[in-house]
Amino acid sequence: MAETNSIFLNYRREESEWVAGRLHDRLAAAFGMDRVFTDVDNIGPGQDFTTVLEAAVGSCRVLLAIIGRSWTNALDEAGRRRLENPHDWVRVEIESALRRAGVLVIPVLTDNAPMPQANELPGELAQLSTRQAFKISVDRFGRDSEDLIEYLRSIVDPPAPPPPPPGPDPGVLKDRVAGKAGQSTPPIAVASYPALPHDLLWSATVTGSVTVERAAVTAGAWVKIGDPLFMLRSSSGPVTLWSAYIGQVQTLAYRKGQPLSPAQPLLTLAVSGWLFRPRARMPFDTGVLLVSGGPSRGLDATGSASRLLVTVDGAGSRPVPWNSTCLIYVPEGRHKVSAIYELNGRILATANETVNIRRGMRAALSYEPPRTVGATGKLRS
Repeated sequence: MAETNSIFLNYRREESEWVAGRLHDRLAAAFGMDRVFTDVDNIGPGQDFTTVLEAAVGSCRVLLAIIGRSWTNALDEAGRRRLENPHDWVRVEIESALRRAGVLVIPVLTDNAPMPQANELPGELAQLSTRQAFKISVDRFGRDSEDLIEYLRSIVDPPAPPPPPPGPDPGVLKDRVAGKAGQSTPPIAVASYPALPHDLLWSATVTGSVTVERAAVTAGAWVKIGDPLFMLRSSSGPVTLWSAYIGQVQTLAYRKGQPLSPAQPLLTLAVSGWLFRPRARMPFDTGVLLVSGGPSRGLDATGSASRLLVTVDGAGSRPVPWNSTCLIYVPEGRHKVSAIYELNGRILATANETVNIRRGMRAALSYEPPRTVGATGKLRS
């Protein structure tokens, strides 16, 4: 029987055994063998398939439905489409998972397979077409599987609230008094930043309509990464939204009972730092300390028409105002930091710098903008 918070692999052997086997090994290394279920590894001789599989689906937290190019139209020995058979095990397992509110069903597309449409899927299986899919390709298997594992960690091993932030680095960050004497806070890098729902950390994936149950913070409060911001109510159950930022709450945009809109910010923040990849799990004091410098007066005499965007590994783009310091919380390892100079909406040459991040340490970077059109800005460590 699968353990609570386990991962169930659903696949057709004749089509997707190669990816299921490789993915199983990666998942087992990340979460433990006893938390990853496949029929080959977890059903012993003499056990009843029906009993074991239904119990496994019922107790798992996530079901990965591995879909290859012939998955939708796979035929049985009689030439009938397998999915039309109500006793087909692939269909039975997925429909059983879809009926359970606590099970997250994720389609995993392999071999450039298209996402099945609702009119191609019989019965309750049609609900699968509304689920966000994840793609895994042969030539990017390592990177794709790591991205999937990173996302699954936030579902089966939700991040614990991080420890309190360390004080600002001497000689780099200027202390500011907030409330009590002697209590310092990081400098503000971005004022009035609108935080959209997908920018935050979700405790679970939801289905159907979503409404705001209550706000866990008030205007003026300081929050750090992992602090609860909103409690939501969805068709699949309650959800908590945690902060992916370090900063001060300026305004709250929602009231109790108001439907959630993906395009409407939940709140605005005065941001001093952020987690560049919203679902990454990492120590609080590990990352990049970036000093932006000033705009090029040769390109923008007033400094009002240009802005600086920063990304890490091409993700998590955020604006950083000129002459500011920002904290970017980046996991251990080698990462590419990119500084993108925009002038009147036109992107000039991008500066890139590879940094080696170690646990418990901040890599210092400063940005020098280009002086003329055609020149390249510089990131210096």
